[in-house]
Amino acid sequence: PDVCVDAMIKAADEQRKVETFRGYGPEQGYDFLRKAIVENDFAS
Repeated sequence: PDVCVDAMIKAADEQRKVETFRGYGPEQGYDFLRKAIVENDFAS
């Protein structure tokens, strides 16, 4: 889907700039991502 392609392009652009390069994430994951997973995948 186009939304996936757009997200990959945005992520690649962020990785190529020193100001927005992230490298490896935190060992336990990003808080915003963990919260989104809990709210969307494990919500009842």
